[in-house]
Amino acid sequence: MIFLYAIYIFAPELFVNLVRVKQLVDSLKRAQAGERGISAGGSCSKTRVRLVMGYQVGFTPEVITGLGDFRMEKIELYRAYIQQVLTDYVNECSSDSEVRSELVFDTVRDHYQVVYAGWVSRRRMYGCVLHLDIIDGKIWIQHDGTEVGMASELVRLGVPKEDIVLTFHEPFVRQYTGFAVG
Repeated sequence: MIFLYAIYIFAPELFVNLVRVKQLVDSLKRAQAGERGISAGGSCSKTRVRLVMGYQVGFTPEVITGLGDFRMEKIELYRAYIQQVLTDYVNECSSDSEVRSELVFDTVRDHYQVVYAGWVSRRRMYGCVLHLDIIDGKIWIQHDGTEVGMASELVRLGVPKEDIVLTFHEPFVRQYTGFAVG
């Protein structure tokens, strides 16, 4: 208790991060236990969410690593970041009345997708707009069909560029992107 008080007095920003990490860990535990299912609404009226944990977190994995009891694996933080970014994208999108967006989160195998499905003028519409994986501690962006660019959104949240692989570029081109090669 004295330790936390000292942090509160001498490093208030670290204390705030400790509290946020504790809240995030508790929320992740509740979500994994099935206590929390969120139905995304936003401007997409026909959005289905299989598992969503959208969290606002503004600190980097390096800060979390040194927090003792509140230690969180980098992978768990990346899972939360990916789910937040994909959920925000789906919530902000404009949707046709016949086409819906679906979030597909496989948190066991670390595969994350946004898929569109529906009908427009008697024509079937189906496709994967975003596909991200976590492989060997890095975020692999398999497909990014957005104008926003999910890599920049992840960097904005604090994911280092060295931990993001743009797999939609050929391997020999990746070295020039400023992101991880693989």
